[in-house]
Amino acid sequence: MTALAAKNLDRAITAFHRALSVNALFVEAHLGLARAWYAKGIRSKYRYFMKQAAATCARARRFEELRDRFVELLARDEAGFNPFLALGNELLHDRHYAAAVALFRQAQSLAPQNADISVGLAKAYHFLRQPDLALRAVGKALDQNDRSPEAQTMYQRLTGRHYGDIPPMEEGAAGTDSPHYPWLLRGVLYLAGWAADSLYRARRAGAGSLN
Repeated sequence: MTALAAKNLDRAITAFHRALSVNALFVEAHLGLARAWYAKGIRSKYRYFMKQAAATCARARRFEELRDRFVELLARDEAGFNPFLALGNELLHDRHYAAAVALFRQAQSLAPQNADISVGLAKAYHFLRQPDLALRAVGKALDQNDRSPEAQTMYQRLTGRHYGDIPPMEEGAAGTDSPHYPWLLRGVLYLAGWAADSLYRARRAGAGSLN
């Protein structure tokens, strides 16, 4: 870290690699390497070590402890590379859906307004057969960016409708299975109608006896 502060980047890189040879789970060394390669202008190396830092951080369960360091590095990066999002997408591709959810959640903690993270969550929940959580995640993605093609595709897959479509009026008008009223509310409405009809008939019968 002293060499990095002095902008002696090659010496810093060597020292960080020595630290990792002693302890491969030393997240700070991975982050130091990411900072050094970023300062050298080699973005591919920077992203590689950011992903290594994120993977090690997740494995060592030190995210909350080191969250601010990741936030600091993301703030410096004009491209806004989020290593937890990248790892989450890799886990999603490899069908490790529960692990992907955990990585996406950490990515979201670093960048709460990123619609791509919400889309990733929606996909993971969809494959985990949790449609309510998937729909909530895709709804958040569309709130963040309603022009996202992936979010719109996920919305269509989950609802059977294109995003922005208005359901037709007749959809809830026919039959007792109207989706617009929960079962309990429909029961209340039925009883209220039955009671009103009974009261009306009783009044008519009373009026007829008086005549």
